[in-house]
Amino acid sequence: MATSSSERATQAGWLGRALVYALIYVVVGVVFAQFAFHSLFVGARFWRLAAWVVSAIAFGTHVQYERVTAGRTLFVTGLHAATAAAIGAFGLALAAIVYRHAAGLSGSGLLGVALIIWPVMTFIPALLVGMAAATLMRPRAVAQ
Repeated sequence: MATSSSERATQAGWLGRALVYALIYVVVGVVFAQFAFHSLFVGARFWRLAAWVVSAIAFGTHVQYERVTAGRTLFVTGLHAATAAAIGAFGLALAAIVYRHAAGLSGSGLLGVALIIWPVMTFIPALLVGMAAATLMRPRAVAQ
């Protein structure tokens, strides 16, 4: 069965889209962490919650695109969204290592382990939540 060039572009485009969403997660995490760092306790809690809300909105738009616009299956939708979240978690772990090194703090050995643990801990719940969210959405009918 042959695939058209537009189908191949769509199939290959999911990874680029996942990388864009991963970058969004990293930027939100780093920027909002800086806001929280420079706030009082109540303000810090606000910025942490705001980061979660913005990230959840990004995750939801990614799931919506994959399921509704691209018409992906439940599993593939969850897989693509979870991949973006896991890459974002890797980026945040990397940002934490860079920040610690730039601040002149020593002993970032456990953060090295975070490069593996954070993406794994993020991927599995994101896959399940992505699939659950995708069940609430109907893919767009494809014209034949």
